[in-house]
Amino acid sequence: MANGLDKEKVEKQKIVHVYSLDTSCFYTDDEASLNNDILENGNDIKEAERILNRIQRYKDNLKKIDQLHTDALSINKELENKKHLLSLSLEEVEHKKLTKQIKKMEHALLKLQENEAKCNGKEFFIKSDDEENPYNIKDMDKTGTLTEYEENLLQYIKDKKERSKELKKDLDELIADYDMKKNGIRKLRYDSLYNQKRKKNSDEIITERKLSNIISLFQSTLTRSLTIDEESNMTTDIIIVRAFRYKVFETLVIDGFENHLGEHYQYFASTAGQIRNKKSIFIKSTVYKKIANKLTCGLSIKDINEKGSMNLNKFNVYTALCNTSSVPWTDFDIRKSIVVPDFITTIENAEVDVIDGETYEVYPDKVPVEINHCDGAGMYLPTVGEENKSFQFRMPFFKGLLCPMPYDKFIEKFGGNPIVKDIYNDDHDVIKEGIKYIFTESQFKMSRFWESWEDYQDAFEEHGCEAAKCKEESDAFEDKTLNYQVIQSLNEMERHELEDLSARTVDDINKAGNDLSTMLRILGADDDNLEKYPYQEAINIYPNLVNDPYFREMIKENRKSLIKDAKAGKILLEGSKRTYIAPDLFAFCERLFLGKDVPNGLLKDGEVSCQLYEKDEKLDVLRSPHNFREHCLRTNKTGSVVKLYGKDVNINDWFITNDIFTSTHDLCSKQLMFDVDGDDALIVSSPLFCSIAERHMVGIKPLEYKLEKATESIISNKNIYDGLIAAYSKAPMIGNLANEICKIWNSGKVDKEELDLIRILCFESNAYIDYAKTLWLPKRPPHIDEQLKKYSRKKTPYFFKYAKDKKDKQVEAKVQKRIVEGNKEEEFISVVNMLDDIIPKNNIHFEDVIEDYDYRKLICNENNEIDRVVIELYETLDRDKNKVIKEQLKKMEKKRRKIELMVYKDIREQLLEVNGNINEVVDSLVKYLYFEKNSKHKQTLWHCFGEEILKNIKLNVKSDDFKACGDCGDVIERTKAKKYCAKCAKRRKNESNKNWKKSNKENCRKNKAS
Repeated sequence: MANGLDKEKVEKQKIVHVYSLDTSCFYTDDEASLNNDILENGNDIKEAERILNRIQRYKDNLKKIDQLHTDALSINKELENKKHLLSLSLEEVEHKKLTKQIKKMEHALLKLQENEAKCNGKEFFIKSDDEENPYNIKDMDKTGTLTEYEENLLQYIKDKKERSKELKKDLDELIADYDMKKNGIRKLRYDSLYNQKRKKNSDEIITERKLSNIISLFQSTLTRSLTIDEESNMTTDIIIVRAFRYKVFETLVIDGFENHLGEHYQYFASTAGQIRNKKSIFIKSTVYKKIANKLTCGLSIKDINEKGSMNLNKFNVYTALCNTSSVPWTDFDIRKSIVVPDFITTIENAEVDVIDGETYEVYPDKVPVEINHCDGAGMYLPTVGEENKSFQFRMPFFKGLLCPMPYDKFIEKFGGNPIVKDIYNDDHDVIKEGIKYIFTESQFKMSRFWESWEDYQDAFEEHGCEAAKCKEESDAFEDKTLNYQVIQSLNEMERHELEDLSARTVDDINKAGNDLSTMLRILGADDDNLEKYPYQEAINIYPNLVNDPYFREMIKENRKSLIKDAKAGKILLEGSKRTYIAPDLFAFCERLFLGKDVPNGLLKDGEVSCQLYEKDEKLDVLRSPHNFREHCLRTNKTGSVVKLYGKDVNINDWFITNDIFTSTHDLCSKQLMFDVDGDDALIVSSPLFCSIAERHMVGIKPLEYKLEKATESIISNKNIYDGLIAAYSKAPMIGNLANEICKIWNSGKVDKEELDLIRILCFESNAYIDYAKTLWLPKRPPHIDEQLKKYSRKKTPYFFKYAKDKKDKQVEAKVQKRIVEGNKEEEFISVVNMLDDIIPKNNIHFEDVIEDYDYRKLICNENNEIDRVVIELYETLDRDKNKVIKEQLKKMEKKRRKIELMVYKDIREQLLEVNGNINEVVDSLVKYLYFEKNSKHKQTLWHCFGEEILKNIKLNVKSDDFKACGDCGDVIERTKAKKYCAKCAKRRKNESNKNWKKSNKENCRKNKAS
């Protein structure tokens, strides 16, 4: 709930700035001129439409005033009637009742009068030729000129739209003409990279980088391989290009492009996220020649084509794995690893609902279902005495999840054979060879292009390849919210049940301004949050800060978001956690070291193990997207003892992380459609929620259908382009189908026919997801189209107002009508729409819950003067930050929070360039914002310098518990024996040892000489 940034392990990562451009940056001068005309014409249309909208708002306002008049007349009439009754001789009870009604009506009348005054007070102005005297719409309406003005405006827009079509046609012809004449490689426009302006009071021309076209990236294997300017953290070795004009983009992919210095760039790759956003990475050809082998482990496109080639978009995504945000995996040893075949078993007679891909018939059946239990997962030997966690990793053409598993102890305890065959059929003794990492074939995406694992290891070392860690299992597991998809699929839930499930969320909303513990929880500053941001830890130590206008504003905003999110289905249930999904690694060891084709495993069908929950607790395992009714209700067996091979086996001795481990006898991976390469699950433990889900899951089975396999093609730039365009063309359909599914869930009638339609749409959705690889889609039969028409005509559900920021006119009514038995019509409200009435929307009222704060607790030295240069720069950067974030969001597929983190990191660095004394910078900003200005806008301060302010609070507020390190000044726990932080203590010890060795060496030399 707290408004914070994603707290990932990014401290070690540097930010890298790169250019992100679209295809207009490669136009010729004539094309660019025409494109500017198109943009100007488009802006004229937008401005005219804005004026029309303002006129429409004025007319809507008039209707609103008329309605207010009507309502007031109605209430006045009723009020007179009530007063007349009151004047008659009545019983005391009736007298009180009428008096109460009259007061209520008088209050309603007053409210109507206030609303009418507000409406009458609204001014509607539009631009005129004289900018200082804009047209007043009311005056134009009175004089009768508004209608004529509106008609002229509509004609103007119509003409402009026609002009836009002509201009676009002209531009298309120009672009086609360029290609037809074969004018050669396209050039990157200089004005896309740099702005040139005249220096103030001088004829000197200044050239500056065009900041609007620059984005920030966290470092990855790719960026660590490039040349980075240390001063600006900028690289031009790679450039990201968005495909806007496909014809231009085609030439860029096929031929590359040149910059103003004549340096050639070639197409490199596109991540899965970039493909969804029509973006691609281009790299400087000279640079790629130097680093290609490091990124690809020596595998070239020529090698791939000679060995049978592969699917183009898979090649694209696998090549781009090196672009994943990561930190180097420094202690990895490639020689201590092997790759073994995937762990696949078949569940016989599995009960499923089959979808026929041609007829779209849906029918229950019992069929054998093959499951790859380690699809994307491998294991590593845990280190004794250290905290071992699951983590995602990347290497050239490798990706997936690694989980700790003591397989050496397994071999010792169960008499297993330590010799296993790798995917190339070579034997390895995992004990004698000291194997620490066991990868699986599904993690090694291009394994067929190497002759042996030793070949890959040799190439990895020869070319200086890098292994990297991406995302590690969390240290803390806060409660997570549900979403509308998992609630809407429980469509027969009773209102009182939903009220009980929403109770905690409602309680938080109601207590947000008058209960300290609730305030702290809304800010994420309570003791349950083990991974606090500095501002959260600061307010936890010094709760008086809840009186700070900034924190009050944050509580207010968080409460607003809480209300909006709750009405959209995001309700918080006690004990709802999110964690990695992992396979039964004990069963995997049985396969590897005991040769069991069908291992027992530690978990039976219907069982899971997760140490975040109690033994034998009923859990609902969920995963997004949740389009069908995918509630996997399972029993948690953590801590259970199983009898295997004549021994008592405690599950917790083998499943040693907080992942949720699944059974090899279970169809849950089929039901939830997950891989185990880093997919996570939302786990709900609420007994009420689980019981509601259980009754909805009666008769629901996993879906079984066939999709065409990915096609393979020769890798060439032309084929890569065709594959990308194919992927771009179908991406929007995935969201459209999800919306159609929502419409059915919220239609009021969900019987077998509706459930089958949802099943079919899930099948189609997965076909569209795979389309980029397969170039295949099923052909929907006409009768299914006919059945879906009544839903496709509908607007999106009412709660999309909150979930997707839709306007009232874009959504269905909250209360709708449906046909019931006997062809009768009744009103109904869908389960998610019920939340609109259950969740309160009253204004927050702050009460004094603790005495006021003293800003001096936040500074290091009260005598530090305010540095006005720092303040001036801070104000500029703070004012511009939202524009920068907005620009970055347009250009990157990353989440807003990730972008914010990079922007704040950049602001911090710029401020410290002005004044290198961090304490002076922090004290200046705190004094200015807390004392001089008393600003309620301090987000930039806390996200840039939160650690330093927290340090000051610890020393000023909790001086009995903390003190400063004798060397670097960092905060450490106050103990008699401790003088330095761990880093300084280690450095001092190393220096002491070095001095001792030097002194000892000198003494030995003197002794020898004497």
